[in-house]
Amino acid sequence: MPAKTEKQTHYMMNFDTYEAIKQLCSVGIKEEQAAKIVNTISNAREYDFSRLATKEQVAALTKDMEKFATKEQVAALTKDMEKFATREQLLEAENKLKEEIFSQTSQLKDEISKSKNETLRWVIGLFVTLLIAMFANNYFH
Repeated sequence: MPAKTEKQTHYMMNFDTYEAIKQLCSVGIKEEQAAKIVNTISNAREYDFSRLATKEQVAALTKDMEKFATKEQVAALTKDMEKFATREQLLEAENKLKEEIFSQTSQLKDEISKSKNETLRWVIGLFVTLLIAMFANNYFH
């Protein structure tokens, strides 16, 4: 326990426990009860008041608390947060996008395959036509 200040020591020295017990007994309180009451008061007087906050400390704390969100602000923020997607909703959206990408990729592969086949038919057709033209040119000349 920290050392008592001079003011605390003086205050405790002026408390006459015997006189307090006598006064309590004079108003009808039994001596045993009066002794316990006075003992409790005496113990309370020995409390280290230096651990209590001063008015200035309370004022400073109150000022600091103004920096934090109020209940209304927290409620408004909570309401705003409801507008955002949950983790499950984001995962569901991600899966849907993956399915759509897979579907589009499959369609593009089919289109590319069809285009390759069409291009190949044209190239073969042009090649055959070129061969016939070269053959005809050599044969009929």
